[in-house]
Amino acid sequence: MKRIIFFLTICLVFAACEKKEEVKEQPKTTEYRVAGTLAIQMGPNSFANPDTMLVTVDEKQQVLSVAMLQVKFSDKMPVALDVFADNLPYLDNNNTLLVEQDTVVLTWGPEHAPYLDCPLADFRDTLDIASEEMRFNCTFAHKKMGDMPARFVGKFIK
Repeated sequence: MKRIIFFLTICLVFAACEKKEEVKEQPKTTEYRVAGTLAIQMGPNSFANPDTMLVTVDEKQQVLSVAMLQVKFSDKMPVALDVFADNLPYLDNNNTLLVEQDTVVLTWGPEHAPYLDCPLADFRDTLDIASEEMRFNCTFAHKKMGDMPARFVGKFIK
């Protein structure tokens, strides 16, 4: 009888020490690919470029990031760049995500190096999930070239 009680006591001790596996909550992120046109006004001239953007929405942190893939900001640019606007707080208005930032510092390249010579001023972005559209307005505030108003309009692609 002593052996049975000892065995049951040992089993209870091990059962009490057994750790429950913690279920880690996966961050809720959604990606949207958007194809559209980026139009930039440079003095009396304007430049329009077809662009593809990748928008990543982090619902847990309530931020979104915009990756402008292989974008050119002028017809004189010899190469296209990947440019990023990261961790922009948004408001969710019935599946329409709204971003309003006075200043956004863009980053570029695989290292996401900050591009301080040309921040975006008055960045206003609307990601309309129900209509599958994205549009934004801003001003490229370039130190040497001055202010260049810009507008992007695009539709989601699969």
